[in-house]
Amino acid sequence: MWTNGAVSNVGTIAFAAFAVNAGVPLAISVSSDQGIQGTFTVSLANYSTALRPANDSRSKAVNLALKRYFQVKASNTFATKEIGEPLHASTPGGQSLWWRYEPEENGILEVNTFGSDFDTVLAAYRVGSSVALASNDDYKGSDAVYRRSSLIRVAVTKGTPIEIAVDGFNNQQYGSIVLTGYRDWE
Repeated sequence: MWTNGAVSNVGTIAFAAFAVNAGVPLAISVSSDQGIQGTFTVSLANYSTALRPANDSRSKAVNLALKRYFQVKASNTFATKEIGEPLHASTPGGQSLWWRYEPEENGILEVNTFGSDFDTVLAAYRVGSSVALASNDDYKGSDAVYRRSSLIRVAVTKGTPIEIAVDGFNNQQYGSIVLTGYRDWE
């Protein structure tokens, strides 16, 4: 049973990525979903923290400078999920990235993941809170291209920072993120 990571198949080769903790035993079981018997080769590679994105943890959220519009591009390929991290848009996720935004005025901030190349989930939180101010999985716009993307609108207050998380749906989605934001002031 696969419980902690993403599996991708390429021909007869399967790749799995998962987080491990020092001093905690790890058991690996290999089997075929078609009952095929034979020899399996298992190779392990350590993707150290050096490969993780700078904003992999909430405490290291990247600050967004927003005048009226922003767009940032990133990859969550080597990102992880933190212990105690909230479920973004009620999905387990597993490879989140974090950004922080402090509004200069009261207003509405619209953020989306249009242009990302995987099924995203998106959520915004007050700093330190696990209760989402807004969250979305699968924006229901009229264009099918955007249906795996996410969009939220958040009421923001001058001087009160919010944290924005982008993750992949169901712990098996990662790739290139395009995070775009617009603001409208009251």
